[in-house]
Amino acid sequence: MCKSGFHGSEKDQCCYLKKYTDSYVFLLLYVDDILIAGSSMREINHLKYIEKALSKFKMNDTKPKTTPLANHIKLSKGQSPKTVEEREHMASVPYAFAVGSLMYAMVHPVLHFVMEMTNGNDKVVLQGFVDADLSEDVDSSKSTSGYIYTIDGTADNSKEEKSIIPPSITELQEASVTIKKAENAKCFMNVSFKNGVFEIPPILNDDYFEPMMRNLIAFEHFYVGNDNKCIQYVSLLDHLICTEKDVSVLVKAGIVINEIGGSSIEVSELFNNLCKFVTVPNCCHFNDINKALREHCSRRWNKAIATLKHNYFNTPWAIVSFVGAIFLLIFALLQTIFSGISAFLKK
Repeated sequence: MCKSGFHGSEKDQCCYLKKYTDSYVFLLLYVDDILIAGSSMREINHLKYIEKALSKFKMNDTKPKTTPLANHIKLSKGQSPKTVEEREHMASVPYAFAVGSLMYAMVHPVLHFVMEMTNGNDKVVLQGFVDADLSEDVDSSKSTSGYIYTIDGTADNSKEEKSIIPPSITELQEASVTIKKAENAKCFMNVSFKNGVFEIPPILNDDYFEPMMRNLIAFEHFYVGNDNKCIQYVSLLDHLICTEKDVSVLVKAGIVINEIGGSSIEVSELFNNLCKFVTVPNCCHFNDINKALREHCSRRWNKAIATLKHNYFNTPWAIVSFVGAIFLLIFALLQTIFSGISAFLKK
Protein backbone atom coordinates (compact mmCIF):
# COMPACT_ATOMS: atom_id res chain seq x y z
CA MET A 1 0.00 0.00 0.00
CA CYS A 2 2.86 2.37 0.81
CA LYS A 3 4.36 1.78 -2.65
CA SER A 4 1.08 2.93 -4.18
CA GLY A 5 1.24 6.22 -2.26
CA PHE A 6 -1.03 5.35 0.66
CA HIS A 7 -0.13 6.18 4.26
CA GLY A 8 -1.40 4.19 7.24
CA SER A 9 -3.39 5.91 9.95
CA GLU A 10 -1.83 6.19 13.39
CA LYS A 11 -5.23 5.68 15.01
CA ASP A 12 -6.38 2.65 13.00
CA GLN A 13 -4.02 0.19 11.31
CA CYS A 14 -6.79 -0.90 8.91
CA CYS A 15 -7.19 2.62 7.46
CA TYR A 16 -5.00 4.04 4.67
CA LEU A 17 -5.10 7.51 3.14
CA LYS A 18 -3.79 8.85 -0.16
CA LYS A 19 -3.87 12.62 -0.70
CA TYR A 20 -4.07 14.35 -4.06
CA THR A 21 -3.90 18.04 -4.92
CA ASP A 22 -7.59 18.72 -4.32
CA SER A 23 -8.98 15.34 -3.21
CA TYR A 24 -8.27 12.21 -1.21
CA VAL A 25 -9.00 8.48 -1.19
CA PHE A 26 -9.49 6.22 1.85
CA LEU A 27 -8.81 2.46 1.87
CA LEU A 28 -10.41 0.45 4.68
CA LEU A 29 -8.97 -3.07 4.99
CA TYR A 30 -10.08 -5.97 7.14
CA VAL A 31 -8.66 -9.46 6.51
CA ASP A 32 -9.63 -10.06 2.84
CA ASP A 33 -12.30 -7.34 2.58
CA ILE A 34 -11.74 -3.82 1.26
CA LEU A 35 -13.80 -0.62 1.02
CA ILE A 36 -12.76 2.42 -1.00
CA ALA A 37 -14.15 5.91 -0.43
CA GLY A 38 -13.03 9.35 -1.48
CA SER A 39 -13.98 12.92 -2.29
CA SER A 40 -13.58 12.47 -6.06
CA MET A 41 -14.91 9.71 -8.29
CA ARG A 42 -12.20 10.57 -10.80
CA GLU A 43 -9.45 9.47 -8.43
CA ILE A 44 -11.39 6.36 -7.39
CA ASN A 45 -11.87 5.37 -11.00
CA HIS A 46 -8.14 5.80 -11.58
CA LEU A 47 -7.65 2.76 -9.37
CA LYS A 48 -9.47 0.73 -12.06
CA TYR A 49 -10.43 -1.76 -9.39
CA ILE A 50 -13.25 -3.45 -11.29
CA GLU A 51 -11.20 -3.96 -14.45
CA LYS A 52 -8.26 -5.34 -12.45
CA ALA A 53 -10.50 -7.70 -10.47
CA LEU A 54 -12.16 -9.05 -13.62
CA SER A 55 -8.78 -9.49 -15.29
CA LYS A 56 -7.35 -11.23 -12.23
CA PHE A 57 -10.09 -13.87 -12.23
CA LYS A 58 -10.23 -14.11 -16.05
CA MET A 59 -13.72 -12.62 -16.23
CA ASN A 60 -13.01 -9.87 -18.79
CA ASP A 61 -15.47 -11.31 -21.30
CA THR A 62 -18.19 -12.25 -18.84
CA LYS A 63 -21.67 -11.00 -19.58
CA PRO A 64 -22.93 -8.43 -17.03
CA LYS A 65 -26.40 -8.97 -15.57
CA THR A 66 -28.57 -6.74 -13.42
CA THR A 67 -29.78 -9.83 -11.56
CA PRO A 68 -27.00 -12.48 -11.48
CA LEU A 69 -29.10 -15.01 -9.53
CA ALA A 70 -32.87 -15.38 -9.59
CA ASN A 71 -34.45 -15.02 -6.14
CA HIS A 72 -36.25 -18.36 -6.38
CA ILE A 73 -32.98 -20.33 -6.61
CA LYS A 74 -31.97 -21.95 -3.33
CA LEU A 75 -28.33 -22.98 -2.87
CA SER A 76 -27.39 -25.92 -0.66
CA LYS A 77 -24.44 -28.10 0.29
CA GLY A 78 -25.88 -30.81 -1.95
CA GLN A 79 -24.62 -28.80 -4.91
CA SER A 80 -21.04 -28.93 -3.64
CA PRO A 81 -18.37 -31.07 -5.37
CA LYS A 82 -18.80 -34.76 -4.53
CA THR A 83 -16.18 -36.70 -6.47
CA VAL A 84 -12.42 -36.46 -6.00
CA GLU A 85 -12.00 -34.93 -9.45
CA GLU A 86 -14.60 -32.23 -8.68
CA ARG A 87 -12.93 -31.37 -5.35
CA GLU A 88 -9.50 -31.15 -6.96
CA HIS A 89 -10.89 -28.86 -9.65
CA MET A 90 -12.61 -26.54 -7.16
CA ALA A 91 -9.44 -26.39 -5.04
CA SER A 92 -7.84 -24.42 -7.87
CA VAL A 93 -10.82 -22.08 -8.31
CA PRO A 94 -10.41 -18.87 -6.22
CA TYR A 95 -14.14 -18.62 -5.58
CA ALA A 96 -13.99 -16.94 -2.15
CA PHE A 97 -11.43 -14.38 -3.33
CA ALA A 98 -13.52 -13.55 -6.40
CA VAL A 99 -16.67 -13.02 -4.32
CA GLY A 100 -14.80 -10.81 -1.87
CA SER A 101 -13.33 -8.72 -4.67
CA LEU A 102 -16.61 -8.30 -6.56
CA MET A 103 -18.52 -7.34 -3.39
CA TYR A 104 -16.60 -4.07 -3.39
CA ALA A 105 -18.01 -3.26 -6.83
CA MET A 106 -21.49 -3.35 -5.30
CA VAL A 107 -20.63 -1.27 -2.21
CA HIS A 108 -18.51 1.55 -3.65
CA PRO A 109 -21.25 3.21 -5.81
CA VAL A 110 -23.49 3.36 -2.72
CA LEU A 111 -20.72 5.01 -0.70
CA HIS A 112 -20.19 7.56 -3.44
CA PHE A 113 -23.94 8.27 -3.57
CA VAL A 114 -24.04 8.84 0.21
CA MET A 115 -21.01 11.14 0.09
CA GLU A 116 -22.47 13.22 -2.75
CA MET A 117 -25.79 13.57 -0.92
CA THR A 118 -24.29 14.53 2.43
CA ASN A 119 -21.46 16.74 1.18
CA GLY A 120 -21.88 20.18 2.77
CA ASN A 121 -25.37 19.41 4.04
CA ASP A 122 -25.66 19.08 7.81
CA LYS A 123 -29.46 18.57 7.70
CA VAL A 124 -29.40 15.24 5.86
CA VAL A 125 -30.57 12.32 8.03
CA LEU A 126 -28.92 8.96 7.34
CA GLN A 127 -30.68 5.91 8.86
CA GLY A 128 -29.93 2.20 8.69
CA PHE A 129 -32.35 -0.74 8.93
CA VAL A 130 -31.70 -4.45 9.19
CA ASP A 131 -33.97 -7.49 8.77
CA ALA A 132 -33.67 -11.24 8.24
CA ASP A 133 -35.64 -13.98 6.53
CA LEU A 134 -37.19 -16.83 8.49
CA SER A 135 -34.82 -19.83 8.45
CA GLU A 136 -34.55 -19.97 4.65
CA ASP A 137 -31.16 -21.72 4.62
CA VAL A 138 -31.75 -25.14 3.02
CA ASP A 139 -29.05 -26.97 5.00
CA SER A 140 -28.97 -25.40 8.47
CA SER A 141 -32.33 -23.56 8.59
CA LYS A 142 -30.44 -20.40 9.55
CA SER A 143 -31.68 -16.93 8.66
CA THR A 144 -29.99 -14.53 6.26
CA SER A 145 -29.72 -10.88 7.26
CA GLY A 146 -30.08 -7.89 4.99
CA TYR A 147 -29.73 -4.16 5.50
CA ILE A 148 -30.66 -0.90 3.82
CA TYR A 149 -29.77 2.75 4.40
CA THR A 150 -32.11 5.65 3.81
CA ILE A 151 -31.30 9.31 3.23
CA ASP A 152 -34.02 11.68 4.43
CA GLY A 153 -36.38 8.73 4.71
CA THR A 154 -35.81 7.44 1.17
CA ALA A 155 -33.47 4.71 -0.03
CA ASP A 156 -31.79 5.22 -3.37
CA ASN A 157 -34.35 4.13 -6.03
CA SER A 158 -36.35 2.25 -3.37
CA LYS A 159 -39.64 3.91 -4.39
CA GLU A 160 -39.10 3.31 -8.07
CA GLU A 161 -40.62 0.42 -9.93
CA LYS A 162 -38.11 -2.40 -10.19
CA SER A 163 -37.19 -3.67 -13.63
CA ILE A 164 -38.43 -7.10 -14.73
CA ILE A 165 -35.99 -9.21 -16.74
CA PRO A 166 -37.57 -10.77 -19.85
CA PRO A 167 -36.93 -14.37 -20.97
CA SER A 168 -34.52 -15.02 -23.83
CA ILE A 169 -35.74 -15.57 -27.38
CA THR A 170 -35.07 -19.30 -27.03
CA GLU A 171 -37.11 -19.48 -23.82
CA LEU A 172 -39.95 -17.63 -25.55
CA GLN A 173 -39.94 -20.12 -28.41
CA GLU A 174 -40.01 -23.00 -25.94
CA ALA A 175 -43.16 -21.44 -24.44
CA SER A 176 -44.93 -21.25 -27.82
CA VAL A 177 -44.41 -17.51 -28.31
CA THR A 178 -44.46 -16.41 -31.97
CA ILE A 179 -41.53 -14.12 -32.75
CA LYS A 180 -42.63 -11.73 -35.51
CA LYS A 181 -41.23 -8.66 -37.24
CA ALA A 182 -43.26 -5.49 -36.62
CA GLU A 183 -44.10 -4.23 -40.09
CA ASN A 184 -45.50 -0.74 -39.46
CA ALA A 185 -43.63 0.31 -36.32
CA LYS A 186 -42.98 4.07 -36.16
CA CYS A 187 -40.00 3.64 -33.82
CA PHE A 188 -37.43 0.86 -33.47
CA MET A 189 -38.24 0.67 -29.74
CA ASN A 190 -41.96 -0.05 -30.28
CA VAL A 191 -41.98 -3.71 -29.23
CA SER A 192 -45.30 -5.32 -28.36
CA PHE A 193 -46.71 -8.61 -27.05
CA LYS A 194 -50.34 -9.65 -27.60
CA ASN A 195 -52.12 -12.99 -27.92
CA GLY A 196 -48.87 -14.95 -27.82
CA VAL A 197 -47.23 -12.89 -30.59
CA PHE A 198 -44.09 -10.91 -29.74
CA GLU A 199 -43.47 -8.21 -32.36
CA ILE A 200 -40.09 -6.51 -32.64
CA PRO A 201 -39.26 -3.78 -35.18
CA PRO A 202 -36.42 -4.69 -37.57
CA ILE A 203 -32.85 -4.02 -36.40
CA LEU A 204 -30.40 -3.08 -39.14
CA ASN A 205 -26.95 -4.18 -37.98
CA ASP A 206 -24.70 -2.16 -40.26
CA ASP A 207 -21.50 -0.14 -39.80
CA TYR A 208 -23.40 2.69 -38.08
CA PHE A 209 -25.50 0.64 -35.65
CA GLU A 210 -23.00 0.15 -32.80
CA PRO A 211 -21.56 3.73 -32.87
CA MET A 212 -25.07 5.17 -32.94
CA MET A 213 -26.26 3.09 -29.98
CA ARG A 214 -23.13 3.87 -27.93
CA ASN A 215 -23.54 7.61 -28.61
CA LEU A 216 -27.19 7.45 -27.53
CA ILE A 217 -26.21 5.58 -24.36
CA ALA A 218 -23.54 8.18 -23.56
CA PHE A 219 -26.02 11.00 -24.25
CA GLU A 220 -28.62 9.54 -21.90
CA HIS A 221 -26.03 9.11 -19.15
CA PHE A 222 -25.28 12.84 -19.10
CA TYR A 223 -28.62 14.37 -20.11
CA VAL A 224 -30.63 14.70 -16.88
CA GLY A 225 -33.95 15.42 -18.58
CA ASN A 226 -34.00 12.14 -20.53
CA ASP A 227 -35.79 9.03 -19.27
CA ASN A 228 -33.12 6.58 -20.54
CA LYS A 229 -35.38 4.81 -23.04
CA CYS A 230 -32.47 3.89 -25.30
CA ILE A 231 -30.51 2.34 -22.41
CA GLN A 232 -33.59 0.37 -21.40
CA TYR A 233 -34.09 -0.77 -24.99
CA VAL A 234 -30.47 -1.94 -25.28
CA SER A 235 -30.84 -3.72 -21.93
CA LEU A 236 -33.98 -5.44 -23.28
CA LEU A 237 -32.06 -6.69 -26.32
CA ASP A 238 -29.22 -7.81 -24.05
CA HIS A 239 -31.60 -10.06 -22.11
CA LEU A 240 -33.47 -11.30 -25.17
CA ILE A 241 -30.25 -12.22 -27.00
CA CYS A 242 -28.13 -14.50 -24.85
CA THR A 243 -26.70 -16.99 -27.36
CA GLU A 244 -26.13 -17.39 -31.08
CA LYS A 245 -29.33 -19.47 -31.20
CA ASP A 246 -31.33 -16.38 -30.23
CA VAL A 247 -29.68 -14.42 -33.05
CA SER A 248 -30.48 -17.17 -35.56
CA VAL A 249 -34.17 -17.06 -34.61
CA LEU A 250 -34.29 -13.27 -35.02
CA VAL A 251 -32.45 -13.42 -38.35
CA LYS A 252 -34.87 -16.10 -39.61
CA ALA A 253 -37.82 -13.93 -38.57
CA GLY A 254 -36.36 -10.97 -40.48
CA ILE A 255 -35.91 -8.91 -37.30
CA VAL A 256 -32.10 -8.76 -37.23
CA ILE A 257 -30.68 -7.74 -40.62
CA ASN A 258 -26.96 -8.41 -40.46
CA GLU A 259 -25.21 -6.34 -43.13
CA ILE A 260 -21.71 -6.36 -41.63
CA GLY A 261 -21.26 -10.13 -41.86
CA GLY A 262 -19.85 -12.28 -39.11
CA SER A 263 -21.30 -15.27 -37.31
CA SER A 264 -24.30 -15.36 -35.00
CA ILE A 265 -21.90 -15.59 -32.05
CA GLU A 266 -20.27 -12.27 -33.02
CA VAL A 267 -23.67 -10.60 -33.42
CA SER A 268 -24.72 -11.92 -30.01
CA GLU A 269 -21.54 -10.54 -28.42
CA LEU A 270 -22.18 -7.17 -30.06
CA PHE A 271 -25.58 -6.82 -28.38
CA ASN A 272 -24.26 -8.11 -25.03
CA ASN A 273 -21.25 -5.77 -25.02
CA LEU A 274 -23.43 -2.71 -25.58
CA CYS A 275 -24.62 -2.94 -21.97
CA LYS A 276 -21.21 -3.72 -20.52
CA PHE A 277 -20.44 -1.33 -17.61
CA VAL A 278 -23.62 0.64 -18.37
CA THR A 279 -25.81 1.74 -15.47
CA VAL A 280 -29.33 0.53 -16.26
CA PRO A 281 -32.21 2.27 -14.41
CA ASN A 282 -34.17 0.17 -11.93
CA CYS A 283 -37.50 1.18 -13.47
CA CYS A 284 -38.05 -0.02 -17.00
CA HIS A 285 -40.16 1.33 -19.86
CA PHE A 286 -40.75 -2.28 -21.00
CA ASN A 287 -41.84 -3.69 -17.62
CA ASP A 288 -45.43 -4.41 -18.72
CA ILE A 289 -44.23 -6.37 -21.75
CA ASN A 290 -41.55 -8.21 -19.75
CA LYS A 291 -44.11 -9.15 -17.10
CA ALA A 292 -46.54 -10.46 -19.73
CA LEU A 293 -43.75 -12.51 -21.34
CA ARG A 294 -42.76 -13.96 -17.97
CA GLU A 295 -46.35 -14.91 -17.14
CA HIS A 296 -46.80 -16.54 -20.57
CA CYS A 297 -43.62 -18.60 -20.15
CA SER A 298 -44.64 -19.72 -16.66
CA ARG A 299 -47.79 -21.48 -17.91
CA ARG A 300 -47.22 -25.22 -18.42
CA TRP A 301 -49.87 -25.44 -21.14
CA ASN A 302 -47.89 -23.07 -23.37
CA LYS A 303 -44.74 -25.15 -22.94
CA ALA A 304 -46.68 -28.33 -23.75
CA ILE A 305 -48.00 -26.77 -26.98
CA ALA A 306 -44.50 -25.67 -27.95
CA THR A 307 -43.13 -29.18 -27.32
CA LEU A 308 -45.92 -30.67 -29.44
CA LYS A 309 -45.11 -28.29 -32.30
CA HIS A 310 -41.35 -28.86 -32.14
CA ASN A 311 -41.54 -32.66 -31.87
CA TYR A 312 -44.53 -33.56 -34.07
CA PHE A 313 -45.19 -30.61 -36.39
CA ASN A 314 -41.69 -29.45 -37.28
CA THR A 315 -41.77 -30.91 -40.84
CA PRO A 316 -44.58 -31.77 -43.33
CA TRP A 317 -43.74 -35.49 -43.04
CA ALA A 318 -44.01 -35.31 -39.26
CA ILE A 319 -47.47 -33.73 -39.61
CA VAL A 320 -48.59 -36.43 -42.06
CA SER A 321 -47.30 -39.16 -39.74
CA PHE A 322 -49.05 -37.63 -36.74
CA VAL A 323 -52.38 -37.28 -38.57
CA GLY A 324 -52.06 -40.85 -39.90
CA ALA A 325 -51.42 -42.17 -36.40
CA ILE A 326 -54.53 -40.35 -35.14
CA PHE A 327 -56.68 -41.88 -37.90
CA LEU A 328 -55.31 -45.37 -37.18
CA LEU A 329 -56.08 -44.90 -33.50
CA ILE A 330 -59.65 -43.80 -34.32
CA PHE A 331 -60.19 -46.74 -36.73
CA ALA A 332 -58.84 -49.20 -34.16
CA LEU A 333 -61.17 -47.76 -31.53
CA LEU A 334 -64.19 -47.95 -33.89
CA GLN A 335 -63.33 -51.53 -34.83
CA THR A 336 -63.21 -52.49 -31.16
CA ILE A 337 -66.58 -50.83 -30.49
CA PHE A 338 -68.35 -52.45 -33.48
CA SER A 339 -66.85 -55.87 -32.65
CA GLY A 340 -68.19 -55.58 -29.13
CA ILE A 341 -71.64 -54.54 -30.39
CA SER A 342 -71.86 -57.42 -32.89
CA ALA A 343 -70.78 -59.97 -30.26
CA PHE A 344 -73.38 -58.62 -27.84
CA LEU A 345 -76.20 -58.85 -30.47
CA LYS A 346 -75.33 -62.50 -31.32
CA LYS A 347 -75.84 -63.46 -27.70
